[in-house]
Amino acid sequence: MKVLITTALAALLTASGCSPKVLHFSADTLDIRHGDPIHLEWSTRGQAHMSVRQIRVFRPPDSLPALEFRMTATKWGKTSAATPVQVTIWPAESHDEVILTLTAIAGDSLVYTALKDTMFARFRIAALQTRSGAAVTILHASRYCPIAGPGQSTDCLKGLDYFGAWEAHTPMTSQQRQDPHSRPDTLVIVSTITPKN
Repeated sequence: MKVLITTALAALLTASGCSPKVLHFSADTLDIRHGDPIHLEWSTRGQAHMSVRQIRVFRPPDSLPALEFRMTATKWGKTSAATPVQVTIWPAESHDEVILTLTAIAGDSLVYTALKDTMFARFRIAALQTRSGAAVTILHASRYCPIAGPGQSTDCLKGLDYFGAWEAHTPMTSQQRQDPHSRPDTLVIVSTITPKN
């Protein structure tokens, strides 16, 4: 992993008679991709010491690597620490599932709905696939997107926000029309998503 770390501000205050303290410690972004720079800013009262370690953090839809920066200030044998800064390293693409629940019947179609929480607000759609055995029409962000069937991929919603309301319509088979118990309770859309810049 290659990450460039630069310091935009590093001030050291040495007022006599004062205890050590980290007055300010921040990063210009908390989300990067491999190779992106991180600009750190800090000011301390006392001698500044910074350490960095790689950790893993849960960021839906996955567990991802992150860099954790720790800053301390030392003076006259005393040490003061700031709250660590965690910078998540996002992959170029991630995969997630939209699991829609059967909520209605419209004519000869089964209607499935789901809501992707705002925790996914940092992602855009790159491509979609379905695990359904039939054609599916998806409605998301006021746009319709047909998917021909399983294994078929489409980018008709590419660039749209991933979070929000989802709706899918799929035609009923003759068996599903006659036997309500044969209607699947859920429909799964496999999504390829990319983090926003």
